[in-house]
Amino acid sequence: MSKRVIELFNTEARKFFLKGESYCSIDLPPYFEFSKLLNTISNILKDKELSKKEREKKSNNYEGVNHIIMGNKDGKYAWRPFQLIHPVIYVDLVNKITEKENWELLQNRFEDFKKKSPRISCLSIPVVSENKKKDKAEQITTWWQEVEQESIKLSLDFDYVFHTDITNCYGAIYTHTIAWAIHGKEIAKKERGDSLLGNIIDKKMMSMNYGQTNGIPQGSVLSDFIAEIILGYIDVLVSDILEKEKIEDYMILRYRDDYWIFVNEVQTGEKILKILSETLF
Repeated sequence: MSKRVIELFNTEARKFFLKGESYCSIDLPPYFEFSKLLNTISNILKDKELSKKEREKKSNNYEGVNHIIMGNKDGKYAWRPFQLIHPVIYVDLVNKITEKENWELLQNRFEDFKKKSPRISCLSIPVVSENKKKDKAEQITTWWQEVEQESIKLSLDFDYVFHTDITNCYGAIYTHTIAWAIHGKEIAKKERGDSLLGNIIDKKMMSMNYGQTNGIPQGSVLSDFIAEIILGYIDVLVSDILEKEKIEDYMILRYRDDYWIFVNEVQTGEKILKILSETLF
């Protein structure tokens, strides 16, 4: 049994993100335990937020704020940087996101994504285990149940499936798009200050990355969650274009940056791939 993190109350979500296995989703030896550190920092910060001055002084002006571990998934050539986010910055971001008003805003936004992109199923929102399984194990089970099983069902209704992914997804994310995804591009362009949650998250992500706007750190469930905000927004943009193009005979399963596109005509699949590429560009 599991529950998606977006279904939790804000206080439950905060506890979830402050778990050691949420902070570090990298496979490390079991003697690495981060929960005590994170909860100690949380108790010190409480509901206080790191000021802009503190962020700039302690992180924006320094490289190497996060600890980088190089790894790959196939043991060959596709090396990628996984990061242990500086724990103080991590807790500060968790606290901000899980404030009651902010968390409700994000919950409503995910509902919007779902309603506005009915033919694109997002199956990768982080899950919380409600039994003795670890959250990561429950996430894998959910992937098998929803992606694998749903693919079999859709194969009965569609003749072709196209599989694609986003190259270097986390490293290619432009952090300003976080505000676009949460509030809409027009509003985010007009309101560039700290009045918008998206702008605050953007700046906190930049504080982890030497003040740069390119890329978010990979290696935590929190980063996965923030990536889902942006990818959900992309789902809506793609759905809008497909609707204008009068393309309706398709279904898409998305697990993070992996897409399974089910169609009955090869030309339809190729058209959707082109639209997806153009939207991401």
